Amino acid sequence: MEETKKRLIRTCANTKSAFTRMEKFVDNYMVDQKPEQLEVRLKLLDENWEKYNHAQDELEELGHDSFNQQQREEMEERYCHLTGFLQTKLKELKVKGASETNVNTEPSVKVKPPQLSIPVFSGHLQDWITFKDTFLSLVGNNYSQHTEISLSIISH
Repeated sequence: MEETKKRLIRTCANTKSAFTRMEKFVDNYMVDQKPEQLEVRLKLLDENWEKYNHAQDELEELGHDSFNQQQREEMEERYCHLTGFLQTKLKELKVKGASETNVNTEPSVKVKPPQLSIPVFSGHLQDWITFKDTFLSLVGNNYSQHTEISLSIISH
């Protein structure tokens, strides 16, 4: 039973350390923005919060009460603050991403694609490499950044 208490106390200490590292990330976010980490850190924060709560519940069941309620309230405040920050930043990124996506990047002049004779694959394995090379040279490599044009060429 004493070993179990030690393990649970260690779990609580590890999760507190994880929260401290997360707070450092939040404090430095304005200087060293790493938006690609927001979702991962939010998931990690939730996992650590679950671990902490589970360990605290078990400690209380074992009768260990060294400022549990006060510590739990402190951790809950930290969790809420960190979660709020991360969720707000994620929403800002999604709104910013949506507005950037709505910007019309299509060229204003439509270009009629050239008429090409695209070979038809016979279905025989020995013809595959020739077909693939021809296809890529006509369509894949020349128009790879313009999917709409590529599809237009293929459909003619």
